Amino acid sequence: MDEKIGSYFESVSVDDRKRLLAEELHAQNKLNIHTVGKWATERLRTAIGGWRVIKNAPNYDILANQSYQQAFQFTPIEMCNNSEEEQISETIIKVLNMAY
Repeated sequence: MDEKIGSYFESVSVDDRKRLLAEELHAQNKLNIHTVGKWATERLRTAIGGWRVIKNAPNYDILANQSYQQAFQFTPIEMCNNSEEEQISETIIKVLNMAY
């Protein structure tokens, strides 16, 4: 059955796309980690979504879970208030993405 929701990039909410793109660009530019290719990065940036969106996108990001954020003492990059928080958060991102 075709529910006419479009591609993955069109069906992820605008907020989720913005968050995913910001995290990916930070990882690429500051940490030299590429978790998705150029094509996917560009699609995150340029996709125009419809009114039907996926709730809780199916790409699991362990750091999106509040329980894991607290356990790892992780502060999302956009919420870091000082260089120490940023350094700790970047180290956690590096360790969790070592396979990339």
